Amino acid sequence: MRWCGAWEMCGSGCGRGIRFPLVTDERGAGSLLSLATVGAIAALAVAMTWGAMGWVGSQYAANAADAAALAAADTLAGAVAGVPCEVAAETAQRNGATLQACELLALVATVRVSVSRFSIVSEAAARAGPPHYSVANRGRGS
Repeated sequence: MRWCGAWEMCGSGCGRGIRFPLVTDERGAGSLLSLATVGAIAALAVAMTWGAMGWVGSQYAANAADAAALAAADTLAGAVAGVPCEVAAETAQRNGATLQACELLALVATVRVSVSRFSIVSEAAARAGPPHYSVANRGRGS
């Protein structure tokens, strides 16, 4: 092999063979490696932050749904005055959520809420009512 110029290495003659830039030293290689490492860490941090924000939003939604379902169930049971679904909507709003659905069946309230945090929308549902109460065994004393 012989050198045909500063930028190519040729097999038996110039113009043929493998061509690649001539590297005479390794100055700057550490800087490039450091820059790539910092970039990879930054990308990982951004991905983890978005994931954490989604998890936080889902927790806000779950808490708001629980509170709204309990408020509606308390209203159904007569412990709180008002219309159950309206009380649930107000409770959800106070917890930073929007009431999407409210179903009342006997003494059981089921609600679905959505929360928008950090431009991520999370939804959650909750059910509240008397302990061990189901519509199937209503009136049977169970």
